[in-house]
Amino acid sequence: HIMVEPICIASIEAGRAAYAGGGLKSRLARYHDDPDSAFFGWSDAWLAPAFRRWTIEAELAAIACPVLAIRGADSDLLTPATVERMATSGHTRVASIAFDGCGHAPALMADDQIAAVLEFLQ
Repeated sequence: HIMVEPICIASIEAGRAAYAGGGLKSRLARYHDDPDSAFFGWSDAWLAPAFRRWTIEAELAAIACPVLAIRGADSDLLTPATVERMATSGHTRVASIAFDGCGHAPALMADDQIAAVLEFLQ
């Protein structure tokens, strides 16, 4: 993420409802010893009114290495607009991949599309 988009706020608010319903909490428990701390630490930060102005766009031009922006094509948290802004930030070497059939965690869902990452690394 390089900025906060309105869709992120809406998705996180919806995620809080899903978490309260129990399904999301049990899924997060597979990856976090304390899912409450992980979830609320993350969601409280993003939903804080002051955080809505957060951006690191000005810092992107200082990145010296090539960047591969990976997102799930179906993500409701990382949008194509974010990747487009990265590519037009002044950084000269930004490539992007949108994994089909993936939401916000393509690393957990897109094993069959890893060849594109390997190609970038080569």
